[in-house]
Amino acid sequence: MAWGFAATLVARAASAQAHDDEAATRERYGFVRWAAPSGPWSGVEVARISVPALGLRARTDHLVDDGGIVLAFGPAGRTTLTVRVAVAPNAGSARTFLLGHLRGAQVTLVPLGDASGSDAAFGDDAAGTHAVGAVFGNVAVWIARTVDAGSETPAAASVLGLVRSAMGARGAPSPATPTLTPTVLADPSHTLHVTVGGGSFAHVEARVRGGHLRGPAGPTGFDVVAGARSAVDVRVVATDALGRSGSASMQLPATPLTGAR
Repeated sequence: MAWGFAATLVARAASAQAHDDEAATRERYGFVRWAAPSGPWSGVEVARISVPALGLRARTDHLVDDGGIVLAFGPAGRTTLTVRVAVAPNAGSARTFLLGHLRGAQVTLVPLGDASGSDAAFGDDAAGTHAVGAVFGNVAVWIARTVDAGSETPAAASVLGLVRSAMGARGAPSPATPTLTPTVLADPSHTLHVTVGGGSFAHVEARVRGGHLRGPAGPTGFDVVAGARSAVDVRVVATDALGRSGSASMQLPATPLTGAR
């Protein structure tokens, strides 16, 4: 019981510290003076975000609270620029996303000289050379060049303009609500196909425990190879063409898959 009480005290202290840190960040960045939320915006056409002279090296999708959509750009063989986009259900969630990144920044950012029509925008300098964070109503954006980025990589602020041009029309974002439907395949054994439904999705990422993916996940589904005697846990993050992400999870017992032919 003593350990449990100590753990409770530690958790309370951590919560209080996080609250103090957020309050300090709001004060440092003049949160109460940010412009009234614009929009709402239906989303961001993520597929339209491209950076001149750089290729898209990787894309990783998370829910807004877990970091949003992360795009990594760079010349061949390396990443020199990352773009995070969060299409939140409301302006409050988008501002919380931006505040979290401002709090975690290694340096204090300053107001951006050209805010690109945002409600609030900050950069490592007024020109937004290396890092930029901005919020447009219910859409938050965080852009950062890596330390080894060279002249091939544009300033973060110029990329913010590219993201702004990919934003959809005004209108409340529709939540993404993926569903998962498993089907045991006759061949190969211990394999099932998971159909992703509940909407039209442009990008699907799947994580599996107790088995592994057979090939990459597609917008409508994927195959899972289960372990011989273990349950299978599947979690999916599905994103539509306007950058609106939702998640779904399921667990399948080992028995229905064992010996499938």
